[in-house]
Amino acid sequence: MGDDKVVSIFHLKEKATCRARVREEGLRALDAALVEFQEKFLNLVDPARRRVKATVYAANHAREWAEEGARLQALREQAGVSRTALAKALGVSPARIARLEVGLPVVDAKLLRAAVMMYLEKGNKPGL
Repeated sequence: MGDDKVVSIFHLKEKATCRARVREEGLRALDAALVEFQEKFLNLVDPARRRVKATVYAANHAREWAEEGARLQALREQAGVSRTALAKALGVSPARIARLEVGLPVVDAKLLRAAVMMYLEKGNKPGL
């Protein structure tokens, strides 16, 4: 009968440790959610903070965007398509195509890049 008490105490200690671990993980998840909420809230109420974050993001990706833009421009020129014709075919302004090719931030850049690639890979020519 003495062995049952030892096992029970050990088992209770193990259960308590497990509960503490689950509680700790839950608190970490709650802390992460709170930090995320706080970040989103601050971005919402502070336009200057949004601008700073956008500027930092753009600076971190400028080189990548410039390389991608140069590649898209070379493909467009190789296909013999003008910016204006490409912009008209895709339903955007020539200025957006120019910004994309120079490597400047563009709204929906991924979607626009995909559209440009699809258009140019099909070998489309203006007026066809």
